[in-house]
Amino acid sequence: MNEKQYNEKQVWILNTHICIASFVFLYTLGVFNTCTSNVAASLNWGDNTSTYINVFSTLISVGQTIGCLIAPQLLDKFGRRKTVISQDILFIAASIMIVMPHTVPFGIGRFFTGLSTGVMATVNPIFINEVTPVEMIGKVGPLLVITSSIGLLCSYSFGLFLPLDNFSDDPLNNLWIFLFLFPAVLCAYQMFYFLVFMKHDTPQFYLSKNMIAEANQALRLTHNVSGIGSGLRRVNSDIRGKTTLSGAKLSLLGMLKVSKYRKMIRAAIGLAIIQQFCGITAIYFYSTSIFMQLGGGLFMARVVTVIMGVVNLLSSVGSLFLIPYFGRKTLILSSEILICADMLILGICSGYATVDSLVLAVFLIAFFAPFGYGLAAVFWMYLSEILNDQIFSFACIISFGLSIPVSLVFPIAVDGVGIGNCFLFFSVSMALGSLYTFFDIIETKGKEKEQILFEMKVLDASVAPDKNAEESDSLQEEVECEENENATIKNNNDKEDLDQTNNSPEKLLEGKEIIHDDANNNSFSTALNYSTNK
Repeated sequence: MNEKQYNEKQVWILNTHICIASFVFLYTLGVFNTCTSNVAASLNWGDNTSTYINVFSTLISVGQTIGCLIAPQLLDKFGRRKTVISQDILFIAASIMIVMPHTVPFGIGRFFTGLSTGVMATVNPIFINEVTPVEMIGKVGPLLVITSSIGLLCSYSFGLFLPLDNFSDDPLNNLWIFLFLFPAVLCAYQMFYFLVFMKHDTPQFYLSKNMIAEANQALRLTHNVSGIGSGLRRVNSDIRGKTTLSGAKLSLLGMLKVSKYRKMIRAAIGLAIIQQFCGITAIYFYSTSIFMQLGGGLFMARVVTVIMGVVNLLSSVGSLFLIPYFGRKTLILSSEILICADMLILGICSGYATVDSLVLAVFLIAFFAPFGYGLAAVFWMYLSEILNDQIFSFACIISFGLSIPVSLVFPIAVDGVGIGNCFLFFSVSMALGSLYTFFDIIETKGKEKEQILFEMKVLDASVAPDKNAEESDSLQEEVECEENENATIKNNNDKEDLDQTNNSPEKLLEGKEIIHDDANNNSFSTALNYSTNK
C-alpha cells in the first residue's frame, strides 16, 4: 500500500481524538501524587492522612482492574465508539463527585474514575489498531503513549502551583479542585467529537455483527478505493485471530481452553508482569514520597516529579525515531536491561551507601528514559499487534490487577525492609523479565497481521500469509473492476443527458458526485460479501 491508498490526514485526526482518553488515563494516575497534602487539609483527614492516601491511591488500580474485566463485554455489545462515549460520561460524573467537600464521595469518585480509565486503557489500543492502516502503525502507535506522557506531565506540573504549607489558610489550596476537574473537560470534548463528527465504529466491529453497509462506510473513512483490498485483508485477519476454523467467535474463557492461543496468553501474562514489576506503579503513585524518603523537601520532590514527567515525554517522543530502525522486541529488551541497571544502582546507593540526594534524584529521573520508549510506547503498540482484543483485555486485567498489591505493599515494604531493598527487588524482576523477553516473544517489525498470527501459532499452515495475499488481491481486483465499470456507465449516462437536455455540465457533475459515492458503496458491499462468505 502506498500513501495514496489511505487517507493519512483522517487517520491522524481520528487517532488524536481517540488518544484524549490516553491523556486522561495517565493524568488520573498521577494527579493525586502531588496534591495529597492539599486534599488532606481540605477534607480534614488529620491523623488518618497516610491511610487515606494509600487507600485512595489503590482505589484507582481497583477500578482500573474492574474496568478491564468489563471492557470486552462493552466492546462486543456496543462497539468501540459508544464504549468511549459511555466512559466519558462516567468519568465526568465521577470527577464531580471527587470535588465534593467530603471524604466518602472523594473515594467513590476515585474508584469510578479508575473504572472509566481502565475501560479506556483497554479500548484505546484496540480502537487505534483497527482504524489505522498497517503502514501507519509505526507512526501512529507511539501517539498513545505520547499523549499519556503529556497527561502525566500536566498532572505533575499543575502541582507546582499548590501551596507547600498553611494549607487551611491559603485560598490557593483549593486549586486541587481544578486539577481533578480538568480531565473531565477533555472527556466532554471527546464525547462531543464522537457524537457530532465521528459517527462510525471500526470495520472489525461492524463485520462481527454482519453490518456490511456500516463496515463499508467505516473502512472508506481511512482507505481510498485502491486500498480497499489491503484494508479488507487486515480486517479479515483480525477476525480470524479470534475465531475458530468454523468462524465462531470465542470468549476469553474459551480461548484459555484452546491450545492455539497459549502463546498469546503466555505473552500477555509475561509482559504484563514485567511491566508492573519494573517499579512504575510505585513511582507514579509515590514519586513525591520516594524523593522525600531519599532526603529531599516537598517542593524539590514536586520539581523532581515534574522532571520525571518531562523525561518520560521526551523518551516517548523519541520512540518515533527509534521504531523505524529497531524491532519492537529489541526496544523492549533494551528497556528492561537499562531499567535493571538503573534500579540496581538506586538500590545500592539508597540502601548500602551514603550518596547525596541529588545523585539519587538523577537516577530516579533516568528510570523514565528507557521506560518511556520501551515499556510504555512500544509495549502497548506491541501488545495490540500480537494479541486479539479478548487476550489484550486479559493483559490489561493482569497489569492493573498487579498494580493493586504493588501500590498497597510498596509503602509498607519501604517501612519494613527499606527503600533500597525495594529498588533491588525491581532490579531482579527486570533481570528475569529480560530473559523471558529474549527467549519467548517474537519480532513484529515489518510483518503483516497474518504473519504475526502465524508466528504466534494462532494461524496454521493452511492459512499462511501467501494464501491471504492472493485473496486480498482478488478482492482488490473485484473492487477496482466494479469501480471502472460504474465509472464507464456514469460517463455514458452523462453524455446521453447532455445530448437530451439543456442542463449545464456543472449541474450534472453535482449529481455525479453523489452517484459515484453510491457506486463505491455498492462495489464495496459486493467485496465484503465475497470476503465474509468465502
